[in-house]
Amino acid sequence: MSDEVKSEGNLGWEAKIQFFGPILEESIKEINGITFEIETKDSGIILKGFTVKTPSMSADDAFLYAQEIADRIFDYLSANHGYHIKGYLSNITEIKPKGEKKKGIATLAVDMILHKPKKLDFSEIEPLLKKKDVKLMRQLAHYRMGLESIDLVTKVQQFYQVAEDEYKKDNPFIVKYFFVRHILSHPQLDSKAAKEAAEKYFGKNYIDLSDPRDLERLKDALVPIRAEAKKIIDSKLKI
Repeated sequence: MSDEVKSEGNLGWEAKIQFFGPILEESIKEINGITFEIETKDSGIILKGFTVKTPSMSADDAFLYAQEIADRIFDYLSANHGYHIKGYLSNITEIKPKGEKKKGIATLAVDMILHKPKKLDFSEIEPLLKKKDVKLMRQLAHYRMGLESIDLVTKVQQFYQVAEDEYKKDNPFIVKYFFVRHILSHPQLDSKAAKEAAEKYFGKNYIDLSDPRDLERLKDALVPIRAEAKKIIDSKLKI
C-alpha cells in the first residue's frame, strides 16, 4: 500500500473483510470492536464477513492493524473447524466527521474452505486481539499454517511447534518425537538420542525427501504430531 494514501484528522478506518464463501454456524457470540456480517436462516447463522474498526491512524497502519485482527480471527476459525480458513480485505474506508470526504482503498485476496457449523464465541479470542496471550497467538498461527500447507515437511514442522511451545523438553511427547523435527532441520543428527531414534524409525540418521519410503514414514509421523497439536489447541479454546 502506498505511503501517499494518508488522511489527517480522521476518526479511524473501517476495514471490511469477506469470506470467499459463506460459513454456516450454529451460533455466534460477537466481540467489541468487530461487527460480523451475518444472515439468520432456519439451519443456523451464515457468517459472511466482518468489519474491523481501527483507531485514528494512517491508511498504511490501518491496513496492517486490520490484517492482524483478521489473521487472529482466521486462526480461531481454522482451529475450530480443523481446516485452513482465510478471507479477503474487500475495502478499507476512513471514518471522517460528518460532511467531510472519505477515502477508500480496495484490495483482494481469496482463500476459503466451507465446513460444518459450530457454536462460535469470539470473546474467547479477545486476549489474542489485545495481545495478552502471546504463546497462544504463536500456537494458533503455527496450527493454521500447518493446516494451510500442502507441503509435508512444513506441516510436520508447524504442528510440532505447537507442542514444542507447550511442553518442556522432558515431556513424553517431545521425548518421543523431537527427532522428527530435528531430522527435518539438519542434514545429519548430532544428538545421540535423536540419532538413535531416527535410525530406529527411518533406518538412518537423516531423511531423503526423494525416497518414497522416507516420505511414507514421515506421513505416519505426521498423524500423532498433528493430533497432539489439535489436542493442545482444542483444550485452550475449549472446542
